[in-house]
Amino acid sequence: ISSLLAGAILNSYEGSNTFNGFILIFSLGMLANFGCIYFIQKQYEPEDTMDDEVIEIDSNNIKINSGLKRFITYDSLSEFSFHISGPLMMVYWLRDLKFDYIELAILINVSQILGLFSMRYWGERIDNDGSYSTIRLTSFCIAILPMFWVGIYYMPNELILAGSIIIASMASLMFSGRALALDNRLYEHMKNKKMIKVTSKRVFFRGLTIFIGGLI
Repeated sequence: ISSLLAGAILNSYEGSNTFNGFILIFSLGMLANFGCIYFIQKQYEPEDTMDDEVIEIDSNNIKINSGLKRFITYDSLSEFSFHISGPLMMVYWLRDLKFDYIELAILINVSQILGLFSMRYWGERIDNDGSYSTIRLTSFCIAILPMFWVGIYYMPNELILAGSIIIASMASLMFSGRALALDNRLYEHMKNKKMIKVTSKRVFFRGLTIFIGGLI
């Protein structure tokens, strides 16, 4: 709803002063964030009963360490590749495909809704087929999606929006499944590891490669 509202605001300012539309959106966002403080204060905060994480050493410790390093390396490098072109998609939609802000909001929202409601399907698939096979399937599909985005440019104008919604929805579907499978795979590697330490390493290297990919 908020994305559609933002698109409508920008579309109403198109042709005059779009900057004023951004000021209005940012102001509404700031007010909404301040309003969240009320609800945060209403949340129940349990007592801190955190125990020190203990590493149990067994005969598989070396193998698990090696697998975990490969997982973090793959996760980071894949995020790096996605974010080389990812930030430019907005430019492609607005400049080359010539979407207005309403069409852009529809494209983003429809695809995100599909990704959200697909989580139940992906959960059942991961339970049946395992995380590894799901990661392979979704990663392969994500890798070939840029070819479809190139092809959409040459479609008739009246079909570009519909085709873009289909491709963006498929991308959201694959990214949702991949994210869930990666998280599940991480927990499979967590055996005998410090959860906070391992998760922080993953977040650090992901963030680093996302930053570098965006710069490129």
